[in-house]
Amino acid sequence: MVGIVDLDAALPASRRHLAPVMAEALALGVGRGERGTMEAVVVIDRPWDRVALLGPRDRALARVWAGARLLAEAGYRVLWRREGGTAALLDTGCLAFCVIRAGQAWEWRRHFAELTAGVRQGLERLGVPVTFGEAPDTWCPGPYDFLVGTRKLGGVAQAIRQGYTLVGGIVPVHQDRHRVASLLEQFYAAAGSPRRIASDATITVAEWLGRPVTVDEVARAILTTYAAAGPVVLQPSEADWQRAEALYAERLVLAPPV
Repeated sequence: MVGIVDLDAALPASRRHLAPVMAEALALGVGRGERGTMEAVVVIDRPWDRVALLGPRDRALARVWAGARLLAEAGYRVLWRREGGTAALLDTGCLAFCVIRAGQAWEWRRHFAELTAGVRQGLERLGVPVTFGEAPDTWCPGPYDFLVGTRKLGGVAQAIRQGYTLVGGIVPVHQDRHRVASLLEQFYAAAGSPRRIASDATITVAEWLGRPVTVDEVARAILTTYAAAGPVVLQPSEADWQRAEALYAERLVLAPPV
């Protein structure tokens, strides 16, 4: 049995700020056995504002706080994340997903394939044939990103810890990839890195399909792939909320100026 947590419905307005850490809060509960024998928990998020997630490698940058201030001034809430290597930007033109499974088997290649299967099938339903691979000089590059041809469609990362395995990612649906690349280059320049981001090495769902596509359309296509498994709609528990609040306080770097 698969559990579905659709953050668009699960988070009240007063708790929408917790969306960037909600999957990890849920994963900690899965690792503690709070979801019983459920095969997996799938989390879908349609971001409602701008969020910058800085990866572990960004922490080592000489002037990372200057870079974080630049992103905050551009309207992003800036948070640290545990999985992934480098910075990623979310906004209302993206879909974020996460698939969580209990257990810590160190079979990371299999985890990428199995835990993203429903997401990839949902994209294929729309006519987007994704494969795994790495597109160099893109935002947060990794060997198991989603590619369409040779261009990066989405970033995918994995975490194995505290009794759970988590694979999550970001799929740009109609995000302005040129703006994202430019802003990330500005972030890295301010943070003391010469890193360049090649926007032409990326693509969005809407660009590939050659038509307007909403984030909700992509979310529904992905959720449809789990229908055969008899999914159960889950709501965060009080323990999940408490963990999310603690994680948010721990991970928040800067908020946009009021």
